[in-house]
Amino acid sequence: MLFALAVAQAHVGALLAGIDIDPRPPALLETSFGLLVEDEGWAWTCHEAVTTEDAVAVPAYHRSGSDLLAVVDLDQARDDQASVYRSVDGGCSWAVPADLDGREVADLSVGDDGVVVAVSSHPGYPSENEIWRSTDDGATWSMASVHEDLELSSVVVAGELTWATGQNSSGEQSVLSSDDGGATWRVDTLDVATWTESSSPVLRLAAARGDEAWLVLDALDGDTLLHVAEPGAAATAVLAVEGGLADVALDGDTLWVVEAQVALWTGHALGPLEVVVGAPESIGVAWGDELLLASYAETTGSLLFAGESFRTTLEPEGVAGPLACPDGSDHARICEPLYDQLRAALDSFDADPVDTDSDPASGGIQIDSGGASDGCGCRGGRDGLLWLAALALAGRRRGTAETLAEPRRARAASRPDRRNVAARDPDRDALPRALAPASSERP
Repeated sequence: MLFALAVAQAHVGALLAGIDIDPRPPALLETSFGLLVEDEGWAWTCHEAVTTEDAVAVPAYHRSGSDLLAVVDLDQARDDQASVYRSVDGGCSWAVPADLDGREVADLSVGDDGVVVAVSSHPGYPSENEIWRSTDDGATWSMASVHEDLELSSVVVAGELTWATGQNSSGEQSVLSSDDGGATWRVDTLDVATWTESSSPVLRLAAARGDEAWLVLDALDGDTLLHVAEPGAAATAVLAVEGGLADVALDGDTLWVVEAQVALWTGHALGPLEVVVGAPESIGVAWGDELLLASYAETTGSLLFAGESFRTTLEPEGVAGPLACPDGSDHARICEPLYDQLRAALDSFDADPVDTDSDPASGGIQIDSGGASDGCGCRGGRDGLLWLAALALAGRRRGTAETLAEPRRARAASRPDRRNVAARDPDRDALPRALAPASSERP
C-alpha cells in the first residue's frame, strides 16, 4: 500500500487523480499530488507547502478575489496551531492568519466582496465551536458567534444567507441559517432516521442558492442528497445511493452529482435524477462554460474531462511543470526539490484515456433512467482507488464561482461497503437509487 511511501513524498508519490476543479480563470485543479494552476499550461505546486511532510490528507483550496486559502487537517498541518493558510502570490508562499491561530477549522466558504466565513470545531471543547467571518479575503478575521454543544462541520455563503451544519453531543444533526452575517442563527434539528439506520451519520452542505440548500447525509448504509427549500422547511430527499456522494454542482436548475467510483447523476435540482451513460469515474464536478469532471487517472487515464462528450482535457503527462515562483518562496524551498520525482511518475504513466459511451453526434449525454450505468469507464484497481479515496475525501470541500454551489467531497469514501437497508420513508422507493448486484461487487 502507498501509505508506506517515504516521509517527504506522501503526496508526490500518490496515485494520480483529479479531485476538484474551480473553472474561473486562472482555473485551479486540485489533485492527489498537488495543486495545478492553468496559465498557458497547467503548472504544479505541492500540498507539502501547507502540510507536514508525511501528511496523507489533501488540503481544501478556496479562492477569494485573487488570493488563495487552504484548509488543512490540524494534525497534518505545517504549523500545528494553524489549519488555515493564505497565499497572496498565486500559491508561491503561504502565511497563517493570526486571528485563527489554534483553531481547528472544519470548513470555510467564500462569498462576495471579500467575505469569507469559516467554522471551527473541536470535539470535547464546546467553547471552540465557533463561526468566524472575514471581509478582506481572509487576511483578518473576527468571531461572529459561539455554539455550545454543537460540533460544526460545513458552511456555505449564498448571497445574503449563510448556511452551516453541526451535530450535538447526543448525535442530533442540525441545519443552521443566518441572514445577518453570522451574528445570529436559526438552528433546525433534522430527524435523519427517516433516511438512515446508521448510528453515526454526518450531515454536510453540498450546495446553496439564496433561500434553498442541498445537503448530503453521509451514512454507513448509503448517502442521501436532501433539499431544504428555505430555512426551517422540512428536508426532502432528491437522491439516495448505496455509495458515497462525492461532489455536487448546480447549473441553473440542473443538478450534477458524482457518486464516487460509480456514476454521474443529473436532472432537475429538485429531482428526479438519472444516471449519465458512459460518464468516466470521477470525484469532482463543476460547471463553468461547460461540464467539468475531475477524475481518477488510474482508471480513466485522465485527470480532467470536459463537456457532455467527456473529452479528455488533461492527462498526467500534460502537467507543464512547476509553478514559476521566486527563490526563497515556500514553493521554491519545499516543492521544487520534489518535482523530479513527480515528473518521472507523470511521464511514465501509460494508461490510455477510456472511451466513453456519450456520442456528441447524438446530442451529447445519454441518460439511463433505469439506474446505474454499465458503461462506467472502469479499468479496475479498486484497492488503489480505496486508498486514494481515503487520501482525497477525508471530510472536506470547496468554494465555487458565483457562490451558487459549494461542492463538498465525501467524508469517508473508504468506509466499509454499504448494506442495503430498507428505508423507513414510504416514498423512498420512488427515489432513484443505485443498487449493487446482490451476488457481486460493484463494477
